[in-house]
Amino acid sequence: MTADGAVGPCVYLNMMLEGPIPRSFCGKPYRVDRLFFGRLGEESLLDIWEGEVYVAFREAFQERLKALQELIFLKRSSPEDVGAVLASRPLPEPCTTCYKAYGL
Repeated sequence: MTADGAVGPCVYLNMMLEGPIPRSFCGKPYRVDRLFFGRLGEESLLDIWEGEVYVAFREAFQERLKALQELIFLKRSSPEDVGAVLASRPLPEPCTTCYKAYGL
């Protein structure tokens, strides 16, 4: 949450800036739009959290985690298997150029 009441997925995508947020990833510059799913004062936190767009955003991460857990359970966690599973369950677009999304 920000001072203006915007509820977003993380501090890196919900910065209170004019225009796109500058980012550097793998040595290349990027600009990503601010991402938030609602504003407190206009909606309740529960309504924002349960909103269709925010749920879909979170589900992308949940599906990736579930698939990785299944690989570990099946003891099939070669780099190729992991890469294939993650490629078939892409990150939300704004997260593709964020080191945190890759655990770094």
